[in-house]
Amino acid sequence: SKGWDADYHRICVRALLSSCYGVYLNVFNTHLEWAGETARNKGLELIVNRARDVDYPTLICGDFNAVQGSDTYDLISKSFFDAARYAPKSDSGWTAHDWGLFDPAWSKPIDFIFSSKDLRALEYDILQDEISDGVYYSDHYAVVAKLRHDYALKYVR
Repeated sequence: SKGWDADYHRICVRALLSSCYGVYLNVFNTHLEWAGETARNKGLELIVNRARDVDYPTLICGDFNAVQGSDTYDLISKSFFDAARYAPKSDSGWTAHDWGLFDPAWSKPIDFIFSSKDLRALEYDILQDEISDGVYYSDHYAVVAKLRHDYALKYVR
């Protein structure tokens, strides 16, 4: 939808994943507004409220268009853990690169993987990969995390 002070329509995709063992994982993937701070924060507030309504381990990930210490980051980190901050093995650096045109304004990550408190981040990486000859998959690097849920049996039906 497009609301508040947004320049563009924004989305959030939600998936409930299950394993053959009956273990569930709730995943939200979003691309928040880049220009309008109200739209960015209100959009994230909607996602966080939906994520709190489920009883399964939850991930909220994507392009947040905000850095650590911003109002947007602080809003989600009250309820969810940033895998990059809590993983014992963690990569650091920028995540947006505009097709390889590095700009110092983008020197901090804006793409995150947040997890519910019942998941523990073990590893976090920023995949700074090119296809070849300076060709990139996207204008952002992929971020990946290895997480563990020690109480998975609680979610077996």
